[in-house]
Amino acid sequence: DIQTVPYYCFVEFQVIELGGSPTIGDCAIILRAAMRAPVPSAFITILQTTHSLGHKFGSPLYDEVILLCLDLEEMDAAIAVVAEMETNGIKVLDETLDRVLAAKQIGNGNSALQPPAE
Repeated sequence: DIQTVPYYCFVEFQVIELGGSPTIGDCAIILRAAMRAPVPSAFITILQTTHSLGHKFGSPLYDEVILLCLDLEEMDAAIAVVAEMETNGIKVLDETLDRVLAAKQIGNGNSALQPPAE
């Protein structure tokens, strides 16, 4: 539910502010809720918070987030997730990076896949 995602993020920030440390499982639950809603604008905030706590997810979850962004045509969110991963030393799978770059080219009108103008 789109309305619960900001609440989950708020609770997570409150826990941190009060000296607690959400587990990677807590972070994963919040990220999954954002993905189900879907709320791409929350993905990067959740990932940044997760990484600031010293947690890293497995590659498949990051790929799911990036591919969901692409499916939703949220190119900026997909690029932000890739940048966040690279900043934190997390390998982006080549296939995933290829899909992001291809989507970026299509979005810019520079794709070789476009039909010729008539």
